[in-house]
Amino acid sequence: MSLPCAWRNQAALGQYRPIVAAASGRHTAYVVLVVLHVAASLVGFGAIALSGVYASTARHIERPGAMEESIRYFQARSMGEWALLAVPVLGVAAVATDPAGGGLGQAWIAIALTLWAVAVGVAAGMARPARSALRVALRSGAPRAAEPQAAGASATPTSEPGPALDVPALQAAATRLAIAAAVCDAAFVLAAIDMVLKPWGR
Repeated sequence: MSLPCAWRNQAALGQYRPIVAAASGRHTAYVVLVVLHVAASLVGFGAIALSGVYASTARHIERPGAMEESIRYFQARSMGEWALLAVPVLGVAAVATDPAGGGLGQAWIAIALTLWAVAVGVAAGMARPARSALRVALRSGAPRAAEPQAAGASATPTSEPGPALDVPALQAAATRLAIAAAVCDAAFVLAAIDMVLKPWGR
């Protein structure tokens, strides 16, 4: 190969280097956004699923240790479910940067967004109020302190609920929370299947 011909080939290759670099950067951005999207989904839906597990414990508040376990969980503020708000933003951004270029007009994306809207509606309109009601009920029925056994002895809490505990109200709130968590779990599973299979996609 003559020297001028080699120069021409190198010049031609140099023209494509920016295109290759842009494609590589786009793919990297896509992967990062997908990972963040999945992480936000796991954190948000996982927090709601965990609330459902503890709601089942609160429904049987008469069981040994159920009162203490319920108080310990529900008196703490749950922030994980706020990650749900980032799920569609990251998901749409990932689709927009997909190197395969399927576009945002695909049916499976509309299905995923619909399932997300259902889950967020149930979480905001049913799960959070039920959790608040549980917190109030548990606070009013916190275990009483036992009488000191001897002079100078410190009082220790009993496992018996306090006299103000409204068991029917607590169990009703726990049931609502468990149902809401089950609906959100179902939406998460269906959305995961939808995003893997991509029905009516490209």
